[in-house]
Amino acid sequence: MEMNISITRFWPSLLLLAIIAAGCASNSVEDAALPSANGAAEGDDGGPSDLEVLIESMDQEARMADPEADSTVDIPEDLTAREIPGANEEALVTIANVETFWTAEAPQLSLDYTPLDSNRLFPRSVLGETLDCTFNGQLNQIESNLAAFNAFVANCDEGITVVWDDIGLQPRLDIRFPGAGFAHLIAHEWGHVIQNQLGPNNRSVLLGEQQADCYSGAYVAWAEDNGVEPFTTSRARDLAIVSTLETRDPVGSSPAAPNAHGNGFDRVRAAQEGYDNGVTFCSDFDNSPPPITQMPFTSQEQADTGGNRPLDEKLTTIQPPLAQYFQSLSTEPIDEFLIEPDPQVLSAINDQQGDGGVSTLLGLSYAAALQQAVGEETNGVEPALRRACLYGTFLGQTLSGNIISEVDGVSGPLTLSPGDLDESIKTLTNSPGVIANPGLVFEFVSAIRIGTVEGINGCRLRQ
Repeated sequence: MEMNISITRFWPSLLLLAIIAAGCASNSVEDAALPSANGAAEGDDGGPSDLEVLIESMDQEARMADPEADSTVDIPEDLTAREIPGANEEALVTIANVETFWTAEAPQLSLDYTPLDSNRLFPRSVLGETLDCTFNGQLNQIESNLAAFNAFVANCDEGITVVWDDIGLQPRLDIRFPGAGFAHLIAHEWGHVIQNQLGPNNRSVLLGEQQADCYSGAYVAWAEDNGVEPFTTSRARDLAIVSTLETRDPVGSSPAAPNAHGNGFDRVRAAQEGYDNGVTFCSDFDNSPPPITQMPFTSQEQADTGGNRPLDEKLTTIQPPLAQYFQSLSTEPIDEFLIEPDPQVLSAINDQQGDGGVSTLLGLSYAAALQQAVGEETNGVEPALRRACLYGTFLGQTLSGNIISEVDGVSGPLTLSPGDLDESIKTLTNSPGVIANPGLVFEFVSAIRIGTVEGINGCRLRQ
């Protein structure tokens, strides 16, 4: 998050993280309440939630069974943490790592990165009631309570200033996304630092936030390549991506809002594109902005329902277009290969994830039928990733207005509601089969993104 005079906020949002197995429904795991400003979770008895236990067990398993770092990598000496008043060891090391990354990578942007003044780096625990920040010669005072569950960058005349909450936000990220969540957050904030060091730009707030997401993804790739903790396992990469999903704007928020950061789909897309392509790709956002899929609610009724419809209505609206679309990709009939999801599973995912969840399960079934019709293998990770990609192409065509549906005898373009794309991603990433395999969360999100953005050619379907 970047700040000049006004401050935009980093608000973790409550997400329903339900555990959905392919072919059967299991009990849902609901996210624990976020901590209140005094550091205690509302309604929390002090113990970890089921979700927190799950994420911690994922991380423990990754450390034991999924080492990826090359033990021969020589860690640069300048990873040594410098003193920052009040900062804990995790923050010291993470900031040193991110600054080392930018020392190496900034020349690609024609920038000689200048490490920040330690006295302009503020954990919330050392802030007084206000923080002085002069901007264009005018003194402004930033109230310390703006740092609660927040992290931001301010372009002060006294020096670029970074503030993060080490009282509530950092510990919460460490519980939910061990190591990876806080590292991803700091990498995002340093994306804003780089924007400021590069100089003034007329990019929108939303574009600036997504460029910072892109830079943070590039950092993850660099950390993996150099064996820098915590990104020495593919599980850490997964946790970073899920943490990005949880920092999305509230569903139905306008992309033109003054503090817009993006929906989950767009924020994850930006981070993964940075991971895949590096900092020069992210820098080019200023010249070639990425597509924005975030959309506001269009009516009070849509806002009241979260954009979701009753299950029977959504089946009659979504299933025929899905069948027609996937059949259009094959000269062979696919109906004989179709195995529809169990109605109880559809009902469960409808309750837990809404329209996007139901559409995803149906779409994956039609994608599997298509694979069989064209003679592709359907078992294994790669075919499963291709199904996610193929379903993404349906989402992309829907966003383009090319999918037609019929409601009450009236035909027209099928439209997505504001939360549908995020619901599709969460449906894929919350499957136990995906969670149990380090790296697959990242890969499944990447697959659906590629299909949505690049279309059928990105999925490499046998024709």
